[in-house]
Amino acid sequence: MPGGTVGTAGLGVPAALERALETAGAAEVLSGYLHTWAADFLRSLRLHEESSGGAQTAPAAAEAVRQLRAAARRIGSALLTYRPLVDAAWADELSGELRRLSGTLAREYRCAARSARLLGALHRLTLEGVGG
Repeated sequence: MPGGTVGTAGLGVPAALERALETAGAAEVLSGYLHTWAADFLRSLRLHEESSGGAQTAPAAAEAVRQLRAAARRIGSALLTYRPLVDAAWADELSGELRRLSGTLAREYRCAARSARLLGALHRLTLEGVGG
């Protein structure tokens, strides 16, 4: 609406985002949103790096991969949704990279889950062999 505001009632907008939209412009809200998800992405990346490589840390690594993928998908979706507020070429390029990363992380998550199941089965078989 020219000169007016567009309401978000009934759109499923979180209350915190609703309050932010009331006091700041769309660019500031988008910037804060992207900053939050980028920080989450970096935390998950560090957790993944710290938990990779060992059978004991496989569940933590799988969770880190899940969080990385979620953050990548959120950032990519926000860039596409709010493309008019950012440099379109940059948003398109970054969104494409994030989509590819998300696909890679999905495969890694499936492999980590499969590995955890196989390690659990191996552990049970080892215990049965020792006890039986």
